[in-house]
Amino acid sequence: MKKKILKLTAFLLFLTGIASSCNPEIPDEYPKNISFTEYALPEISCQWQNLPYDEKVIIINSSEELGKYISCAEGDYPVIDFSKHSLLLISGKLNKGILNIAMKNLQQMSSNKYELSIEVEGYNSNLSKWYAAILVDKLSEENYVRLKVTCIEAEIDFPIDIPFEEYSLAETSCKWINFQNNPYNLGDIAIINSNVKLENYITCSDGNYPQVDFENYSLICATGLSPNYPAEIVHKELRQISDNEYSLYLNVIIGGMGTPTRWFFGATVSKLPQNAIVKLVVYTKY
Repeated sequence: MKKKILKLTAFLLFLTGIASSCNPEIPDEYPKNISFTEYALPEISCQWQNLPYDEKVIIINSSEELGKYISCAEGDYPVIDFSKHSLLLISGKLNKGILNIAMKNLQQMSSNKYELSIEVEGYNSNLSKWYAAILVDKLSEENYVRLKVTCIEAEIDFPIDIPFEEYSLAETSCKWINFQNNPYNLGDIAIINSNVKLENYITCSDGNYPQVDFENYSLICATGLSPNYPAEIVHKELRQISDNEYSLYLNVIIGGMGTPTRWFFGATVSKLPQNAIVKLVVYTKY
């Protein structure tokens, strides 16, 4: 009886082996594409900080980690569900002006290695810093993501419109000063690239002036004298004319009260080259 049971067991094991060989486990095939979503901050209230600019990928898996790299003047950054996702944060430097950063693809190369490919489009200008972030399905701390950067020389058809954010002292106790006598003043335009220079133009009776991330941005300040009060700036436009030349166009509506008044305009833009020249063009209308 025991011999029959042993023969039956051996026969069943033999059949199991045949079934396994007919349905082998399919190994993972690499590389394989990984889906991702680009992650951006609301630029008006939040900015990236403490970025290394070393062309390496930082894998972030918690709100505590993310908080080291974000500063918000008000509100908060877009929420991430770190139980399901990881944030890949990248940054670097390019000896050109940055026009565009394009995420090409993210590929898994092996069980724990990935490669993120991006294209950075730049043009002849000053040293610029770039950064980007993407959301992916959860990665572990053991995973490694290699960054592959391809630089593309852009063909520029000048002039081009330059985006900016207005910088105002209206809701503060601060005011503009020294525009007529400051050595850094270029006519009615001041290009400011540090807090030390900015303090030459601002005085505050209480509190402090709105902060600017001078690592990544320049501040352009303009002023003009109107013969009448009030003077309202109704249209603003910044254009780049050449590699280092810019024009700031302002339309100013002048009131009917015969009291001279000075108007001011401020804007933060992506870091300008050290040899940047900004020309002020003012159109007035009564």
